[in-house]
Amino acid sequence: MAKFACTDSKSSVWSLIKYTRLLGPHVEIPAASGQKMLISYNKSRRYLSVLYKGSVLEEFSLAAYVRLTVKSKDLDVFFQVASTGGAQMTRFRVKFASQEIHASFIEFISLFVKVLPPSSALNCSTDFSQSQSVSTCFKLPSYSHIDA
Repeated sequence: MAKFACTDSKSSVWSLIKYTRLLGPHVEIPAASGQKMLISYNKSRRYLSVLYKGSVLEEFSLAAYVRLTVKSKDLDVFFQVASTGGAQMTRFRVKFASQEIHASFIEFISLFVKVLPPSSALNCSTDFSQSQSVSTCFKLPSYSHIDA
């Protein structure tokens, strides 16, 4: 599988090697040889999507009134999307194809999120399959204070 990070005028795309759904039934999908698994940002819609074999596995807005928590460790990135009322909408983890692609995505997502210190109240290590000593947490600010 080709390893890439790509940006053009309409979208940004990063290559993945694994997707794991953590909300509801646990589902782990490794990218099969020759199959593209991607995380894509659509600039006009401001949507982040996880795609595999032409199907959307996850999709959510980075502009809507949701609370997004993003945590990073090694090549893995954990996502938790909740409504402003606190109801969990989705929770999943992806693994990037390389350190360079992971770093590119983290640089991108940090444009939308506030970086939290490792000592924050969020428990990062439980969101990954193996606990490790170092992790970085990111969290989008809540927009609940803005009137619709």
